Amino acid sequence: MRRPLIGLTAYAQQVQYGSNEVMAGMLPMTYVRAVHATGGRAVLITPDDPGTDVLESLDGIVFAGGGDVDPSHWGAEVHSATDSDPVRDASELQLMRALVGLLSPQEDAAERATLLERLLENESGIEAGRIALELGDLWQALAECRAPLAVVRGALSGMTGGDVNARLRRAAPPGTPFIDIPEAHHHVQIDQPLALVAALRTLLEAWA
Repeated sequence: MRRPLIGLTAYAQQVQYGSNEVMAGMLPMTYVRAVHATGGRAVLITPDDPGTDVLESLDGIVFAGGGDVDPSHWGAEVHSATDSDPVRDASELQLMRALVGLLSPQEDAAERATLLERLLENESGIEAGRIALELGDLWQALAECRAPLAVVRGALSGMTGGDVNARLRRAAPPGTPFIDIPEAHHHVQIDQPLALVAALRTLLEAWA
């Protein structure tokens, strides 16, 4: 049986390879191993020759982590600490917009515009920077969620610990499983991919 082909967006970076310094299409192997551990076959999508035709050959896609997305894409000012890659931004945003078109029927495109499109194309008048100021709506939506819900986080994560974790526990519906993945920081799928897969399989079996 053919394994699902999963595209991983990659970096184009100057690296030291042996005694040579070369421009390389690269990605940490933890991403690749995570895809292979769950039964997929990973292929890298480099940003040097952007195009949406690659989506026709894929069964899924993972947009890998990395630097910042340039805030100018949603009309915000660039902070002095922003570290973005214009080439990668252009390539990945092109793929994301194409995916929106593939996942939404053409006749419903206007009604089902995604948050990504609304932010980037200013169709809704919402500024991306305001999202952080409107978390009250998010907490309310979390409390009212009726779909199977679980919170899986890296036990060492500084982004979802402390006050954030406590607020999540207060807002989530009663009985929501909270799973801390040991020895993992924010990017659980990179730090502990096999432990994450095991946790997800346990959840899915319990929900089946």
